[in-house]
Amino acid sequence: MKLKKTNKDLLHAAPVSQRRKLKKSTSMSLQQQLDLPNQQDSLAVLKIKKELRRRTLIVRFAIAILVFLILMAVFFLVRAIVQNSASNQRPLSFPISTQDDAPLDIHVCGDWIVLTDSGDATFYSQDASRYTTLQHGCSRPVSVSAGNKLLTYDQGGVTVKLDDSGGNIRTVTADNTILFCAVEDGGAFAVVTAESRYRGSLSLYNRGGSEIYKWSSAENYIMAAAFVNSGELIVATVNVENADYVTQIYRLRTDRDQEEYLTSLNGVLPLSLTVKNGNIQLVAQQGVYTMDSRGTLLNTYSFSGSLCALGGLEEGHLLVATKDATDPNASHLAVLDSSGAATAQIDVDQAVLDVYSSNDGLVYLTPASIVLTDQNLTVQHQYGNDRSYTQAVRRGNLCYAIGTDTFQRLDPEE
Repeated sequence: MKLKKTNKDLLHAAPVSQRRKLKKSTSMSLQQQLDLPNQQDSLAVLKIKKELRRRTLIVRFAIAILVFLILMAVFFLVRAIVQNSASNQRPLSFPISTQDDAPLDIHVCGDWIVLTDSGDATFYSQDASRYTTLQHGCSRPVSVSAGNKLLTYDQGGVTVKLDDSGGNIRTVTADNTILFCAVEDGGAFAVVTAESRYRGSLSLYNRGGSEIYKWSSAENYIMAAAFVNSGELIVATVNVENADYVTQIYRLRTDRDQEEYLTSLNGVLPLSLTVKNGNIQLVAQQGVYTMDSRGTLLNTYSFSGSLCALGGLEEGHLLVATKDATDPNASHLAVLDSSGAATAQIDVDQAVLDVYSSNDGLVYLTPASIVLTDQNLTVQHQYGNDRSYTQAVRRGNLCYAIGTDTFQRLDPEE
C-alpha cells in the first residue's frame, strides 16, 4: 500500500538540516495562497506607515501651535488697542471741545465720566488724561448706566451695546424694534421690544449676551422696568379701560420663571421706575407713587406743575423738578427718600434744565447757574452757566457739565 506524505510528514521525517528548508517552502506556499506580502515587505510597509504617522503628528502639532500663537497675538492686540487707546491719542485737559459732535448724554460709570454722542461713547478719567472711545453704531442712541456699566441702545432699531471703561463687553441684536432698555450693576440687561403678536415683550440677557428669560404681554403696553437684582425685575404696564389709563405693576422672577401681579393704579400713566431699599417708586405724569415690595402704596407725591427733570434713578434720593403751575419761568424741586416722603423742597426762580442725584449729593441747572447741594438742598457750590450747559453730573465735589460745544469740569476752587 502506497502512503501519501504531506509536507507535515516530510517535515518530521526529514533530517534537521532539511527541516528549515521545508519550513521555509511551506511558509512561502501559505503566503502565496493568502496573497500576503513576505516578512521583508511587511516590515517595509510598517516602517512607511510609522513614518507617515510621525510626520502627520508633527504637522498637526505645528498647526496647533500656529493657531495658538495667532489667537494670542489677536488677544493682546485687541487688549492693547482697547485698554491703551488713550496712550495713542493726544492728551486732553478741560475744557474739552465737543463742536465736532455735540454730546447727547453724560453719565458717571464707576470712576469714569461717560459722554455719548451720535456716533460714540467715550469714557474719560476724572482729569481727562485717559479716555477710551467706543463706537456704538446706533442711529438713535439712548444710554443708561448702572455701576461701572453703560448700556447704549438704538431706540426704534435693534442694536444694544454693553460697555465699560475696558471696552465693549457684549453687542446684541434684538429680534424686534427696541422701545427701551434697563441695566443693572452686574451687567444683566433687559430689552423691551414691540412685536406684532404682543403689545410688548421683555427679554432678559445675562452679561454674556445670552437671552435667559422672556416675558410678553398681549393686553398691556410695557412702559418701564427696573432691576431688583440680576434675576428679578419690576415692570410697569398700562392699558386703557373706560377711557382712562390703568397701570399694572408686576414682579418678574426669572429664576422661577414666575410673573407676580402686585397692584393697579387707575388714571396713572407711568414714565419710569426705580427700586430704592426694596421699595418701588413709580414716576408718572401726575406724581411719584412709592410702594413696598408687595405693592402696597406707602406714599404719593403729586405734582402741582408738569414734570421737567428727574434724577436719582440709579442711586441717591429721587430728585424731582417740576414747572411752577403759575409761573412758567419758575420751578419747584423736591427730594424724595426711599419711603416716598419729601425730605426737602425749594422754589427756584428760573426754569430747571436738568437735575442729578447720587450718594455724593445733588446738582441742578438753570440757564444762569449750576448749583451743587446736599440731600437737604442746601447750596454747597454754585457756578455761572455762561457756556450754556444743559446737563451735569457729580462725583464727589467735582461737577462735570456738557453743552452743545463744551465738556467742562468744575472744581470747588473755581
